[in-house]
Amino acid sequence: MASSHSSQAVPGITVRWGLRLIPLAGIAIAVLTLPWLMGSSGTPDPAGAAREMASVLGIVVFGWLYFAALIALILGLQALYGALAADRRALGGLALGVASVAVLLTALGAASLGGAVVADSYLRGNTGALDALKHLSGGSFGTPLLTAFLVAVILATASASLTGIALWRTATPRWATISFGAGFVLVVLSFPIATSIGGLLLAVSGALIARALGRETRTDEPVSTALQPA
Repeated sequence: MASSHSSQAVPGITVRWGLRLIPLAGIAIAVLTLPWLMGSSGTPDPAGAAREMASVLGIVVFGWLYFAALIALILGLQALYGALAADRRALGGLALGVASVAVLLTALGAASLGGAVVADSYLRGNTGALDALKHLSGGSFGTPLLTAFLVAVILATASASLTGIALWRTATPRWATISFGAGFVLVVLSFPIATSIGGLLLAVSGALIARALGRETRTDEPVSTALQPA
């Protein structure tokens, strides 16, 4: 039967692979938010904005693909906790980070998917939906959505602080630790340019964190994983 050493090696492997989700999520977020930089200035044409929000491309890119990137970020945060579990502050960083992204997903879900439903209603002739459409569009979100984004940013800032303290004691370059915290907050901020920069910061710092902590988890693993008799 397999030795107990082989099963003990699994958590380290899981953590190393999970840490790679942070830079992957950062790259995906940076790419998916690039269209935000091309948004037109001034008052947009309501019909054109509605067609964009209700389009399949809009729903897939600003809905499901973006949600998938944020879920990958949550899994990356869990792997990061796995590597930092010896520091009690890492648990607080994980809890606050997951809560932050969860609130963000709720707000973005209402804005993107809810906005698509309202936009489709407007395009079908329900002109009374125009006011609701405005409050589900970026730059003119209603109070409930703005409150959700604000709460998400506060939670992200607290999470970045606790996780940063835990990372400070590892072999991770300190500038990468700062970049990770800043990138996480900027991503949650969900603002054009800022979120794209945040995604890039997560990609670079996440890769360095995965490399540094991956070495530590590999060092902590038992050397032998061979099958041994009971």
